[in-house]
Amino acid sequence: MRNVPPTVAGIDISQASLDVCVLAASGHPWSRHETDLGALCKELRKRGVSLTVVEPTGGYERRVVAALEAAGLAVAMVNARQIREFARASGLLAKTDRIDARLLAEYARRMEPAVRERKSASRERLSALVRRRRQLVEMRKAELIRKHQAHHDDLLAAIEAHIGFLTQQVHSVEVRIAQHVAADRELAAADALLRSMPGIGPVAAAGLLAELPELGRIDRRKIAALVGLAPFNRDSGRLRGRRKIWGGRADLRQSLHMGVIAAIRRDNAFRTAYRRLRDRGKPHKVATIAVLRKMIVQLNAIIRDQKPYLSSTA
Repeated sequence: MRNVPPTVAGIDISQASLDVCVLAASGHPWSRHETDLGALCKELRKRGVSLTVVEPTGGYERRVVAALEAAGLAVAMVNARQIREFARASGLLAKTDRIDARLLAEYARRMEPAVRERKSASRERLSALVRRRRQLVEMRKAELIRKHQAHHDDLLAAIEAHIGFLTQQVHSVEVRIAQHVAADRELAAADALLRSMPGIGPVAAAGLLAELPELGRIDRRKIAALVGLAPFNRDSGRLRGRRKIWGGRADLRQSLHMGVIAAIRRDNAFRTAYRRLRDRGKPHKVATIAVLRKMIVQLNAIIRDQKPYLSSTA
């Protein structure tokens, strides 16, 4: 008996509207330009959609994903670069919202991407706070650069005042993050476990809780790949290229950078791993990424086993 392909959907998301395409086992594709998200969820459920694929669109996708998941629909979030490469491989060079929706549906059918792990309301709130802190830090970083480029006292004073305001806002959000984590029993317990590892402070722990809900639920290779710490071969014939990491959750990986430096300084096991790689001629960046991968794997085990990290400071 021939396998019947599942009914899947792709949604191209813009600020004011949605374009959706549903591919069923039989019949023509169903497409619609939609503005009523509630009505769309009902239609997708009526049509028996088993998987809906969307791609990140600068934040506009969040309300759509939340509504789909609240309606009991499975959602996969796929990196936009993967979708464009899939389009080129399929020979689809034209680009419109309707074509993109069909492309997302075709990707869902052929590639069968993993369903996005649904977060609790508390973790969604934490994600929003972590995201806001990152935005404020990026704004402050931009103003610090402008401060060194200012040549007029009045402009310099205005920039410094804005930097001071942004610093206060960052602190305010950090206080709210700490209060939110402390008020949730599950988050507070996980936070204590994560922070038992050297280099993982309140900011890094909040990022892990908010942006890596899979922690402790999947194996070591998958968790490293999710963060973008799994090196990929670049070999062809006799050529052996340098292995590189790419993709994954880059914002989270970047936020953990200072943590890995602190862990190498404070923990003997991480320091030994780093020195061993350096002694073999590995560059500093390669060695720190390898130690960070080791940290993520151990953090995954900490949450899985519910046992704190046993630091080695000898």
